[in-house]
Amino acid sequence: MLRTDGNLLIKWFATGVRDYEPGQRVRILCATVKDHEIFRDQDQTVITRAKLEPLDPAA
Repeated sequence: MLRTDGNLLIKWFATGVRDYEPGQRVRILCATVKDHEIFRDQDQTVITRAKLEPLDPAA
């Protein structure tokens, strides 16, 4: 699960190795939007095929 700076939820499905820690900042370079859902009264966007880039802690 990803969260934007604007506090929006992004649900991300992926296979393979994911080297990201909770709270780590990343940039979504590209992704396919699969769906928009409401879960526990919060809107979320479901994405697949995301390419992420880790950001420096100071970014």
